[in-house]
Amino acid sequence: MLLPIDEAEARWIRVLRVDLGCSWGRIGELFEKAVGRRYGGYQESGAGLCVWAARILGEDVSQDPWN
Repeated sequence: MLLPIDEAEARWIRVLRVDLGCSWGRIGELFEKAVGRRYGGYQESGAGLCVWAARILGEDVSQDPWN
């Protein structure tokens, strides 16, 4: 699932996943709290957010440092 986010949100999501080691579920939860948007369950939402963020930043979510 791809989600409509901007580059600033992508950078924030990258910090959550890469620098802070947040799970997909935690990323989905924090995104909803910060932005007020939710896309399904937290884990599904967080996974989609990571995919979208990595693509925006020219990275691959299945490769280091994302995974």
